[in-house]
Amino acid sequence: MSFSKKELIAYEKIIRALPLDDLYDIVDVVRKDASNERLKIVEARIEELEKIPPTIPAAEDLNKELEDKLNENTPLGYSFLSILGVVISLAALLMFKDGDKPLVFRLLSLGLFCFFLQGIIYGCTPVRGGNLHKKAYPKVFIITEAFYLLLGLGSFIASFGLW
Repeated sequence: MSFSKKELIAYEKIIRALPLDDLYDIVDVVRKDASNERLKIVEARIEELEKIPPTIPAAEDLNKELEDKLNENTPLGYSFLSILGVVISLAALLMFKDGDKPLVFRLLSLGLFCFFLQGIIYGCTPVRGGNLHKKAYPKVFIITEAFYLLLGLGSFIASFGLW
């Protein structure tokens, strides 16, 4: 069966809109045609799409890649700031009920400031479930860093108000 020029142009327009995965399915169907015209169009489009380099990796993949890289060679300062931030924050929270309130708030602000510094220096900040990398999630990273900074500054300022 032979196709008219208009039909082939319309078919090519449809094929150009499809992703590569769908084209692989279509090529199997088109191989059964008596005519090779549609097969040539689909194969040409597949070849064209396969030559295009892959796009920027998804944020989750990039974050996982950066996380693996960080785990392979974690700088001593990164680990130190993490541990210091957690220890100081926990100490402040444990002292909250019976301790000196200004001291508690200053310690809490110091712990949060450790997390803020960690993000600024190393480009990733600790969050629930792992680390958030600046390259993978730039907007969320900035929001998280602003949260640590503002909460730390708020705690520090509050400590003077309680004196």
